[in-house]
This record gives sequence, structure tokens and C-alpha cells, in this order.
Amino acid sequence: MSGHDSVHVLYSDYGATHFLINRDQCPASVYAEEVIPMETGHRFFNEKLIVNNETVPLFNLHNLLLKLFRFKTDVKSQLVILTPFTLLSEETLSYLKEGPLPELENCRRIGVRVSSETIIKQISLDELKPHSRRLRSRLKKSGFPAVHPMEGSMGYLIDLDRIIAGNKGKR
Repeated sequence: MSGHDSVHVLYSDYGATHFLINRDQCPASVYAEEVIPMETGHRFFNEKLIVNNETVPLFNLHNLLLKLFRFKTDVKSQLVILTPFTLLSEETLSYLKEGPLPELENCRRIGVRVSSETIIKQISLDELKPHSRRLRSRLKKSGFPAVHPMEGSMGYLIDLDRIIAGNKGKR
């Protein structure tokens, strides 16, 4: 596989379903050891973490996936991937400042809680397929731009920028 037709992804396995996140969207990760509750009125932005003396608000992608796909699992989400604000769109940053994170100017990045069983894999871009025409627009807007079918498992590519802005998560 050459570098031109493959990509490194974070791969989270939930049994018959798996999720992929482009590794370029999350250049660093930490263990969610001392999580601090945060009141935002948003069910998936209700924690923060201190990383190298910096406050990092946490988006709980793991809990969102459990809710959306109705998974029953004992897998924890102690892994936090760190995404710099420079990798998020102006639309997403504006939503965060006006919504759950009004004190965003004090932060440089966001943390995203993912399954503790997430690993890095390299996949061929040919393995990613478009959604059916009927579902394509809705799923892409929700943060799932493509599927990754495998024997015994259906995968979804996650666009962190879109999934954060597209899931308002009101309590």
C-alpha cells in the first residue's frame, strides 16, 4: 500500500459495528485520569481535563455512539484524543463559543472521549464506500461521511468536526 492510497485511522471496535477517525484530525491522545465535571447544559460536553496546565473541554463521542447506535457494552472511554482548534471549522468553533463552551478563548484544543479499545490502523482509501443515495446527505451532515464494510462488521468513518457541530446534545 503506498502512502497515496492509504490513510492512518483510529479504529474503535463495537462488535458488529466499528468506527474510524482520520488520524490527521487527532494528532495526540491522553488517558482520562482526573476528569472534572463541567456544567454546560450539553449532555456530551459535561467534563474537562487539565493537560499540561491547560483546560481541555471533553466531547464524549463514546457516549454519543452508545446512544445513537443503542450499543450495550462494558467498554470504557478512558482514552481522550486531542484535536487542536486549528483543525476545526469556523462553523464548529462558532457553535461551541455560542453554545456549550462560551469560555473557549481560554482553550487551544478539544478532547474527544473514545473507546479505551481504540487502536491505530492503516486502511486503503478504496475500502471506504459512499452511503446509499437515500441516506448519504443526512449521514454526511451528522458526521458520518462514508462506510467501511468488512466481513462481520459495518464501519462508519467519523468526521470529528461535523459530529461535534451536528450533535447539539441538549439535556
